Amino acid sequence: MKKNILNITFLLLTLVSICFVCPQSLIAYDVQSMVDSINARHRPRVVYFYATWCGVCQRYGPKLKQTVANYANYVDLQSVNTDDSGNSALTQYFHITGLPTTYIFDVQGRKVFSQVGMVDQMTIDHVLRSIYTQGIVQPKKAKAAKTKKAASK
Repeated sequence: MKKNILNITFLLLTLVSICFVCPQSLIAYDVQSMVDSINARHRPRVVYFYATWCGVCQRYGPKLKQTVANYANYVDLQSVNTDDSGNSALTQYFHITGLPTTYIFDVQGRKVFSQVGMVDQMTIDHVLRSIYTQGIVQPKKAKAAKTKKAASK
């Protein structure tokens, strides 16, 4: 009985840690839908490839998420778990050779930055600011409405 409880506890902790690194980690993406969403969003997108076994990914994921959160109204973050067999075509399409790998796409869906390994916050800030100042970035409507309400008070 105790062994079953320990196994269930371990499984739950594993799932929580996976979801903490990336809330969308349990979703598989196909290549066409990912490419379409990058091209159709009219907002910059950070795409982060990671694996659950990767220690660097586990440290980097929350830091990346926190950095991108500073631009939450203007930038989308998409995390892709390379361990998920449903993401293997996507991993091949983007030529993922090491983890973590970060791509940043501008508002037209063009890749403007890519790096294997951890990316420091200043670099991501610089890339996202340069995209913001050069292109027309449409804010997310729900958060933009909340910001307007708060500003009017």
